[in-house]
Amino acid sequence: MTSVVVYPYIVPDFEWLKTAALLWDTVHRIGSGFSRGDPPELQDFQLRIPNLLQTRHVEDLAINPGSHVFRDPFETWLKIHYKDMVARGELSQSAEWTTVYPDKFVDSSVELLCKYRAIRDAQRPEVLDATPQNLIANAREYLVPKAIAVHYLAVIASVFGERERADLFSEETEPAETAISSRSATIGRVATTVLEAHLPENL
Repeated sequence: MTSVVVYPYIVPDFEWLKTAALLWDTVHRIGSGFSRGDPPELQDFQLRIPNLLQTRHVEDLAINPGSHVFRDPFETWLKIHYKDMVARGELSQSAEWTTVYPDKFVDSSVELLCKYRAIRDAQRPEVLDATPQNLIANAREYLVPKAIAVHYLAVIASVFGERERADLFSEETEPAETAISSRSATIGRVATTVLEAHLPENL
């Protein structure tokens, strides 16, 4: 059977999903227990093709709340690109920030983003120095710079794609990148990031 992981949004583009039904047997999405539910047209679509769209959760992939299966490659990327993102203004107050449900983040990733001051409680965006403990215990939505949020969700999708031997489809890509990634490309990208995490910083 063929499959694809679509990200970063829980509700995929409906026209794309209809096309995906012709190309793959299964479309996986990374869901959330905080989600407000699917729109009526998607609910109707799932009644017509009940086994196409499958929802998985981050907790299905992480071994435990402190798992570094996501944090390690994500932290490597953040270290490499943080200064450039700051220089481009992508982490500024005027940059585009996006909301992400908290159960898409493992605790260690929340701790990491607090270290970089790149995460807030969406209900209290004026609080710039919230602690990881406070966010994990109380926030129902996180506010994260979009540039960071999209990459973090790409890491989750890549890990899941490798485990399921699935392709990836991103609804948020750079113009020079292809939206569809093959399984072999996914595994190569994950392997490269893991390798970078173990190399000396000044190599």
